[in-house]
Order: sequence, then structure tokens, then C-alpha cells
Amino acid sequence: MWTPTESGHELTIREGRIIARNKAGKELARVPAAAKKGQVWEELDATLTFLHTHDVEAGAEVERWLLRSLPVPPGQLFADAWQRYRDGDVPGYTELRTQPYRRR
Repeated sequence: MWTPTESGHELTIREGRIIARNKAGKELARVPAAAKKGQVWEELDATLTFLHTHDVEAGAEVERWLLRSLPVPPGQLFADAWQRYRDGDVPGYTELRTQPYRRR
């Protein structure tokens, strides 16, 4: 969604950046200084700042949830797995044999 500015340009957010286009609809390589002085720029910039902060905080919270639920610290898990690899243990595949649950 493009938002008109006082300078005649239009601004939008795309891929974490503020993008500008001129009155003819051509996207510009940079946001003009005149467009950066308006209220629209300030609101979009505040939105980007909020989204970045939210992304960082939410990611940290999810990481805490996941790591808090582990009975063994992640560093210890890695060290144990690495030691098993160094001792010659390699991932393998075992064919499972299944049988019917009930006999007929």
C-alpha cells in the first residue's frame, strides 16, 4: 500500500525498507530528502523500528521457551554428540519389522 507524502512522492515498506516512487509511479533508487521530512516518513520509520524490536524480542522469548524445556543444556548435548561421532558412532538406519496387533 502506497502512502502519499506532502512532497508529492509515495512511500511504502517492502522487505524491511522504505521505498519511494514519484508522481508518475516510477520507483526511485533512494527516498528523496523532501519525503523524509514529512509525517508519513516518521510513521513508517517508527513502524519499521517497532517491527524490528518485536522480531528480536519474540525470537528471544521463543528461544527461551525452547531451551528452558530441555533437561540437558544445549552445549552439553552438542559435546556429547560430537564425542560419539569422534568415537566412531555414525547415524544408522534400522529396518523396523511390524506385526499385526491382534492375532486372528
